[in-house]
Amino acid sequence: RARISYRKSRDMLIMLQANVKGFIQYRRYKVYREEARNTMARRIQTNWRSHKQRKRFAQIRQVFLTCQANVKTKQQRAAYLRFKSSVLKCQTYCRRYLALKWVTRLKTKARELTSRCHDIQALLVETQDDILDMKEMMNADKLPNSLAHLEGFETYDRLRPLPGPVKALPELNWTRQRLAELEEESEKMRARIAELEEKEEKRAAEDKALREQLGPKYDELEPMMEEVKRRMARLASLCKESVPLPLSLLSPFPYSKWDTVHDKSNVVENVFEQSDDIFRQLSPTLDISLASGKVCFLSELEVESAEVGPAQVEVFVSSVMQNWSPLATFTFSKDRVNTFKIPGEQICKFLRLRFTHNVRGGAMIGIRRIKAKGVIKEDRRDVRALGVKGLVSMTSTSPSHSRSTTPTPAHPSTSNSASNANGGGGGEKGGVNDNDAAPTPIRPSPPSPAHLARPSPRVERWSPSPSHA
Repeated sequence: RARISYRKSRDMLIMLQANVKGFIQYRRYKVYREEARNTMARRIQTNWRSHKQRKRFAQIRQVFLTCQANVKTKQQRAAYLRFKSSVLKCQTYCRRYLALKWVTRLKTKARELTSRCHDIQALLVETQDDILDMKEMMNADKLPNSLAHLEGFETYDRLRPLPGPVKALPELNWTRQRLAELEEESEKMRARIAELEEKEEKRAAEDKALREQLGPKYDELEPMMEEVKRRMARLASLCKESVPLPLSLLSPFPYSKWDTVHDKSNVVENVFEQSDDIFRQLSPTLDISLASGKVCFLSELEVESAEVGPAQVEVFVSSVMQNWSPLATFTFSKDRVNTFKIPGEQICKFLRLRFTHNVRGGAMIGIRRIKAKGVIKEDRRDVRALGVKGLVSMTSTSPSHSRSTTPTPAHPSTSNSASNANGGGGGEKGGVNDNDAAPTPIRPSPPSPAHLARPSPRVERWSPSPSHA
């Protein structure tokens, strides 16, 4: 019994110990599982935060690298421009030195030649004096026949024998030579007379055909041609009186956000100032006010290109707001400064320049300087007010009537909203630019309904002065 009781007690104790140990192990497991879960959560959070911080650091690093690149680019460009300016100055001084050296050498040669000419002239005078002294020593009115050729330089040149197999008298040789010269001149005069007669016959035939074509209006042709000549002479005098006009922007230019923040010196006003700054923009369209909005006669346009200059420029003129008249399209040459003669008689207040592409075919265009020459209306006494003889009224037409392929006396007013400012005006078209090529007219865009509802603007023209009349 005691053994059985002992075994039962032992089994009970073993079971009790097993339950207690199981409970303790279960509690330890719960604690370990909680700690493992927290550890994994902390590890996941750590990895996620590390990923976010690494990504943010990469973004900040890229921003700093971009800023550094922009700053270094601007610094390097400024250094390059300074270096370029220094090189240009060095080239200028070197060329000036070479030019001065060349001029000095020419002056030295000119002095040597002048000295030689003086020596020859003195020798001739001395020889002439000797001849006269010799003539006086002969105690006679005339020199002997054997010395007749020494009477003077002209006589000596005339009496000396000509080279060749024929040995005739000197006087006969001179006469024959003179006769040949006269015959040659006579042949030239006959050819010239025949050419003039042919031109006169051709002109008479053209005059006759023109008389038959014009009929009773032929008598009005000569007065009209005289009037055109007087008008062209007046325009030529205006072109000679043309001076650089003060230019300014018609309205603020819409700069990009990049230029506003990173390149504040890249402004349109650079092209109107005498500085080294340039203006760069993607296919810019500039609306310019001439002489603070005064009526001006425009005769010449000068554009100085930067590193990558424009290839073409479309020119519009205006005298009334919101109405632009296309003038011509000019093509740039390889020169740094291009000068374009404005065709016809252009009376305007505003000027629009549209640069389409650069010389390499891209859109980024660099311009250093823009100048316009002309005469301000207030500075001319022979210009009458609006409404007198010489002003031409311009009316808006449909697109089908404004698609002209050749320059016409007057273009219809067109409305263009592609730029940041508007204006109006017009003028005659015609003439050539510096490249001896006729400017290409611009096909105007169709007017908007609002533009068709407005009254037609009047375009100012130069009227002849009383002296011209």
